[in-house]
Amino acid sequence: MADLARSRERFGRRGSAAVALVAAVALSACASSTYRMRHRDLLVEEVHDGMPVLRRGERTFNNQPIGGGLSAAVAGVPHAEALAQASSQSMIAFLLSYLGGLSAIGVGAGALAIGGLDEASDGNVMQFGGGAIAAVGAVAVGASFWFASRSVALRSDAINAYNDAVLERLRVRLEPLPPLAQPMPADASATGD
Repeated sequence: MADLARSRERFGRRGSAAVALVAAVALSACASSTYRMRHRDLLVEEVHDGMPVLRRGERTFNNQPIGGGLSAAVAGVPHAEALAQASSQSMIAFLLSYLGGLSAIGVGAGALAIGGLDEASDGNVMQFGGGAIAAVGAVAVGASFWFASRSVALRSDAINAYNDAVLERLRVRLEPLPPLAQPMPADASATGD
């Protein structure tokens, strides 16, 4: 019995150490399997403290749809700057058409309600006008989503254009050297044949 207790005690210490070692190796393998090497100048989208940000190296930029963070992040690459500006303009168009469309729907609904209360002949004109205004508002709200999707696509294009330019610069710097000249074969007369 005493031998069994001693072996359990000895194995318990060794077993705990073995379990800890296996767990440490497994955890280190998990952490390293998610690592992706990136060039420090590439622009990536991340979430920090629940807010979207753009990161390039150690520097972070505001990633709000309107606010210039994207333009600042892609500065130095003219094509990417133009795409970032177009993305911002599309987001402004989205907001204006969406809010304008909602306002028109509200005005049109109000005109429909007022026209329905009026029993005079002007009521039909008021209802027709209210219906037309509400319909135009609905079309504006629908069109606004095209602007929003265009803004997101242009935003991704700007980031990709910037990263492509960085990788192209890197590729040019790391262009392989031409192959070394092959050594001249030894002259047959020099070998004594």
